[in-house]
Amino acid sequence: MVKKSAKSLREKRALICDGGGMQGSFMAGVLKGFVENDIKDGYFDLCVGTSAGAFCLAYFLTGQIKEGLRIWEKHLPKGFIVWKNFHPYYDLDYLRKVITKIEPLNLKKLKNAKSQLVVSLTKPGASKAYFIDLTKSDNVIDTLIASVSAPILTKDVCLNGEVYYDGGFTAQPPINHPELKNYLTKVVLLTYPKGYRLKNWAWELGSKVLLKEPKLKKMVAMTPRLCNGILNKIEKDKNLLVIQPEFVLPGDWLEKDASKLSKNVKIGIETAKDFMKNGKLKLI
Repeated sequence: MVKKSAKSLREKRALICDGGGMQGSFMAGVLKGFVENDIKDGYFDLCVGTSAGAFCLAYFLTGQIKEGLRIWEKHLPKGFIVWKNFHPYYDLDYLRKVITKIEPLNLKKLKNAKSQLVVSLTKPGASKAYFIDLTKSDNVIDTLIASVSAPILTKDVCLNGEVYYDGGFTAQPPINHPELKNYLTKVVLLTYPKGYRLKNWAWELGSKVLLKEPKLKKMVAMTPRLCNGILNKIEKDKNLLVIQPEFVLPGDWLEKDASKLSKNVKIGIETAKDFMKNGKLKLI
């Protein structure tokens, strides 16, 4: 008789992380709270992240929680968000410097992680997310950088000769990853309180006023419909374990105030502790 592995004897677990710009500091706090409860690499079989969520997960799976928190509370407030042509701009070159030189992501540990890490991206004009397995990728840094790129807000990022944008345009959060249907325990980490929805008029107006290329106009204009549809599914699905702030976070998606980002982190840590007290996640 063939013995079943320990992993096959228990239900498979997945962790899905939202985007949200600088509000990713909340998710970093939640993951810090997980680690304090001995939940780390290997606890979740699959981790799927969009944008800021992907960055948080990468530092979570490599055991670099302290480095990840310093990125949010110390480094990003200094030079990530600048103003260019009268609108906010994400400096991707600065972000690359942070994750490769200042607080370098341990690529070897990520490659050998027990958990699978998948990042969602968006192709211009597409209506579905494109997923890349970072634990099997030889282009981790560029993929992470591409996962936060957006028209007007950043320069374009190419992977294998093609432009990709933030997965938040098609999958925020990325609960539409095809493998997730095989997972019984699915934890969804959101950066907004229950009931939050994107405003259709704002995205449609922005696409018309700021963009010229038809594919990009379409991508931006349809974002609220796609993402709000995902949020509707999440709030109706009683089988999902959702972790989110009770109220709107002190630091928003363009926050440069380090003190407010630190508050986001602390709220995340406390939210994780409260979640763990409910016994919804148990140690292996």
